[in-house]
Amino acid sequence: MLAQTEIHTRCIDDRHFQYRVYYPTNRIEISDILKVCQQDGAPIFPVSSGNNWGYGAATAPDVGTSRIMNLSQMPGVIDFDPEHGLLTFGPGLTQQGLYEYLTEHNYPYMTPTNGAGPHGNILGNLLERGFGLTPIHDHAEALLSLKAVLPDGSYYQSSLGAAGFEKLDRRYKWGVGAHLDTLFTQSNFGVVYEATIRLAKTPDHLEVFSVGIPQYRLGACLEVIREYYTTYSGMVSGVNFMNARRMLAMRTNYRATEDRLLTDAEVKEKAQEYNLDDWTIMGSIYAPKPVAKAIRKDLRRKLRAVGTRPKFIDSGRLKTLNRWKSLAQRMLPIDVGMLNESFAILQGKPSNIGQNLCYTLRNLKPEERHHHPLRDNTGLLWFAPLIPFEPKALLHYIHTVEEECTRTGIEPLITLTTLSGSVVSSTVPILYRKDEGAEAVEVANRTYTKLLHACAKQGVFPYRLPVTHQEEFTKRLKGTPLAQVIKQALDPQQILAPGRYLPIEKEQATHSSKDQLRVVL
Repeated sequence: MLAQTEIHTRCIDDRHFQYRVYYPTNRIEISDILKVCQQDGAPIFPVSSGNNWGYGAATAPDVGTSRIMNLSQMPGVIDFDPEHGLLTFGPGLTQQGLYEYLTEHNYPYMTPTNGAGPHGNILGNLLERGFGLTPIHDHAEALLSLKAVLPDGSYYQSSLGAAGFEKLDRRYKWGVGAHLDTLFTQSNFGVVYEATIRLAKTPDHLEVFSVGIPQYRLGACLEVIREYYTTYSGMVSGVNFMNARRMLAMRTNYRATEDRLLTDAEVKEKAQEYNLDDWTIMGSIYAPKPVAKAIRKDLRRKLRAVGTRPKFIDSGRLKTLNRWKSLAQRMLPIDVGMLNESFAILQGKPSNIGQNLCYTLRNLKPEERHHHPLRDNTGLLWFAPLIPFEPKALLHYIHTVEEECTRTGIEPLITLTTLSGSVVSSTVPILYRKDEGAEAVEVANRTYTKLLHACAKQGVFPYRLPVTHQEEFTKRLKGTPLAQVIKQALDPQQILAPGRYLPIEKEQATHSSKDQLRVVL
């Protein structure tokens, strides 16, 4: 299969790379490409579509990798079982593609949406163990079975499927014998070309709640939400805690005309213009009306006990708010337009609302945005750590992020998202102006490193890392990780995605490749 020469850039820095890029359309072509790379001794890095902008886009973690395998031309929807909500699909499926497929066939199931928006790749997000806010918010948890091409060009299939029980394979996650499917998430053991997941059914009733709180009530509210999330698990989605800077960034490019970090007092003044408090809490309830009513009553009582007044909105109330927008704007810590977008995401409709914050530093009008940070030359790294769901630990983490970002002039745009009753994930976009050159790139990446080191001392660490920072994880591994033993057995030449969440064997770090990566400075 012929490759084409492309120059790739990325949001995480200002470097340009010349790659030989392959676009396979089926598993046989994937196998053939890998076999050629083995013969040439040329490493190759697979990407689903290259739209993971704040993590590296379509570039490799190892600068010795000279080839890219872009899977965006692979199949999208392969099969769907509407009775059980089982979706079999390939790497060519995006959030928008799945939403349109479900809508066209009038299937009452939800697209597993997240902040990446319509361009976001379903399989790529799953394999990176991404999460969203719909009922099955842990996207890797929905995985039932998969198929992959191994580094030598041979094929892997989940155990029941390999034994000839295809129907069972798509319905039962664990199979028989050793469970190996999850070895293909955040790894370089193979190229996944097909997966089956379970979709959540569109709920009969959805309610969204929001509440604005001052900083001093944050600890008490975290405790209430932890109990709420644990008690009503399965009927509630992840709850977001967003600071005022994060909320402003989603609504306006408030730093576009400023060349410095805004003070807390200036942020507070701007926040008041939009009726925002220090923190905004948003969550949703997916349950039949009588059950939702009981949950609402309990949560309202508990939040009022710590001095807050939550507002609950269902689809009926949302219609009323749309009719009385000006009045609603004075009552809610979120504008009605954003509320409509939030409702859409929670109902499984992809939205660009999460991309808005990427333009906080850019003086672009909404109609000038492609909602594609790479195409819009946006500087972005995602810092996405896991934190124990303990108010003291979370408050310490918030203080650390604010302190480290303030030192380097980076806006601390913080969101906390509940993943379970015991752990929270945070996302902090490290934004910078790419047109300011190498110094801005260095400051952004130094901020990421400083944040990572400071948080690691607290027992806090990212669940995924940009390609340029994955060594921060691998160098902390002690001894010889089992994953490295498996990698050596499957791929002794280190041909497939070397450096991806595993250290590169020193004696194999230099490849006798026929083509060498060109870095265009």
